[in-house]
Amino acid sequence: ARVDGKVKVEWLGHEFYRFTSPKGVVVITSPWLGNPDGPVPLDSLAKTDFILVPNGHNDDMGSPLDIAALSGATVLAPGPLGNFLIGAGLKREQFRRAGIGDQFTAKGITFKIAPSGHDNTLANGADGGPSAAFMVKRKIFEIDGVPILDAYGLIVKAAEAMVEIA
Repeated sequence: ARVDGKVKVEWLGHEFYRFTSPKGVVVITSPWLGNPDGPVPLDSLAKTDFILVPNGHNDDMGSPLDIAALSGATVLAPGPLGNFLIGAGLKREQFRRAGIGDQFTAKGITFKIAPSGHDNTLANGADGGPSAAFMVKRKIFEIDGVPILDAYGLIVKAAEAMVEIA
């Protein structure tokens, strides 16, 4: 059953957003702590449940290792990028593969993953696999009737990948 209430949306700089569901579940995107529009103090992210990492670029991947270590959050990322993060210190049990076309529910939130045309070269030069798009369902995540845009400016559509409050 859906919980009525508003989703709190906070822009933390660049492509870094924090969404807090009516039940208090916190989802962050592209967590670049040192972004030029921030910076964002690490301790302000201690209450984080999910970290969405679409690709391996510094400005998109950000600092998931530090945030996951502090908060215990689950990191959602494409498989090769997740393996890179595990090799860099992410606990395996904190990784959830975000495969294109996947849909799953965790902590009452349904995640759907769509493809992104963005490059996914990792910091070590290796191919990070397909880049993922994490978009949100318009009915749930709107600000004054205006749908949230994803990091690459695509209008969010209900038929595309979504994060839906269950």
